[in-house]
Amino acid sequence: MPGISEELASLFGGGHGSVGGVGRVFARTMLGTCLSETQILAPLVLLNAALVRALSLRLGQQVLSAIVEATVIAFERAHMAAVASDDGQEHACCNAALLLGHLFNFGAVHAALLYELVARLVRGFSESELQVFIGMLTDLKNNKQRAREQGAADGALGRLQKWLKQLASKGQRMNTEVRRQIFVAIMGADDYIDAHGRLTKLKLKRAQQPELVRVLLDCCGQEGIFNRYYSLLGARLCETFREVRFAMNFAFWDAFKQLGDFTLHRAANTAKLLAQLLCKGAVPVSVLKVVKWHGLPERAIFFWQVFLIELLSAPAAEQRAAMVPLRDPEVSDLRDGLLVFIERHVRRMVSKQHAALSEPLQLLIDSLDTA
Repeated sequence: MPGISEELASLFGGGHGSVGGVGRVFARTMLGTCLSETQILAPLVLLNAALVRALSLRLGQQVLSAIVEATVIAFERAHMAAVASDDGQEHACCNAALLLGHLFNFGAVHAALLYELVARLVRGFSESELQVFIGMLTDLKNNKQRAREQGAADGALGRLQKWLKQLASKGQRMNTEVRRQIFVAIMGADDYIDAHGRLTKLKLKRAQQPELVRVLLDCCGQEGIFNRYYSLLGARLCETFREVRFAMNFAFWDAFKQLGDFTLHRAANTAKLLAQLLCKGAVPVSVLKVVKWHGLPERAIFFWQVFLIELLSAPAAEQRAAMVPLRDPEVSDLRDGLLVFIERHVRRMVSKQHAALSEPLQLLIDSLDTA
């Protein structure tokens, strides 16, 4: 990084002077690289934030101010586009927010800037705005953990993370104290074991335990890409709380009915969560009995394709154990419907895009055919 920043600094003239045209070109190029509209580029955003900080130390605040201003403008534009869209167009907004968050972590910008950014988001709290929140929470949590490992104090970082969690829990339709407590426990934990411990300490009544599932599925669905953290936590909760196991079935049945309203990333995340919970034995394969495999709408086809690809990617022993109940004659309709769906919508996709899964797919088909 020092070598790169030194070379770039030479293009600026090497000293503390006017940013000029080079600075504007650099800002446009950097933001064009980072602010992808199709995916969240967390490692690349972090790298560019470090580069910006290194340049600001060499060239002074003027270059930093120019880049921060350009990033804020880009965030505003991306935020407006995300709110106006109903199909997961929030990635550029997330990337811009992460860039500003990293600059804060590097001591390049004041926490007041992020407070203002959050205030901008909290006015609406749409699904896309919530995903930006979760991205920022995750980023700040990871950096807070690194700070602890290095012996640094939490300081403003900890206060900002706490404030974000409080605001997010109020905005994500967490309209009860129980839901807010669950949300903060899940999003504030260091890992799924820590989250399980925090949730257990809430000492929820049996009637309140299904709320664990509701919040878990909401948080999982809002992530930019699937996070295995939620399946590990979900499986552990199903082991601990009997009510959660039942509630998980009902929650997925509700999700199946609402797939037409899901964004692509929410559908994909929920499908992967279901597949992993099934393989872990946390959810029985009978959860699929309500699915009408014929005449599925496009979003539902996508959901079940993602589900089956994730299932086929699981260890063979887990996959076989999950599918054993399908041999029961009483679920022949489910078995036959699943086979038809695989033939129509999965076999060709696997052969073209997931060749490594061809053998697991054939084994699955054979096991269902001979049941």
